[in-house]
Amino acid sequence: MASYPPLHVLKRCSSLKDAATKPFEPKCDFNSRLYRTPPFPNTDPGSYQELRFTNGLADGDIELTEIRQARPVWKAHGTFTCSNGFSICRVNFPVMLGDPEELPFEQVASDGNSPEMIVVPSFQQDVYQIQRNAVSVGKKYGGLVVDFLNGFSLKEDELTAPANVYRYAECAPK
Repeated sequence: MASYPPLHVLKRCSSLKDAATKPFEPKCDFNSRLYRTPPFPNTDPGSYQELRFTNGLADGDIELTEIRQARPVWKAHGTFTCSNGFSICRVNFPVMLGDPEELPFEQVASDGNSPEMIVVPSFQQDVYQIQRNAVSVGKKYGGLVVDFLNGFSLKEDELTAPANVYRYAECAPK
């Protein structure tokens, strides 16, 4: 593959073809897969969010854990459901202010039909927009309802906000 102008050869077509023919196949079952966000806005590689479907294939429970500097700081518990297997899916998480946040999600699959990414469009934006004023109406914090871990507490005006995109990282330890 090349870009022009100026002419820069980026990769050989044969290497792209070889990479494209190797399907993504994690070596664990669906409920053992950990999906993570990149470490943004924090650039610390030990800071990220981790999403895990804990039981079920078409519906069940889901957990979202935020890890900061390699320590879990909060965990949110929700549910998911998919109609007709995996064609149309939704997540549902309780929030501090108002009705639970329910949004569609996509399981972006590779050729091997295993979800490589979980994408929940507008998850972070919806939680922020609805929850940013939760403290001013008497709630302890805004965002997802969470269990705080390891003595963690939020800074003033900080939300327990999810990310929108999670990529398969590894299998959960047994």
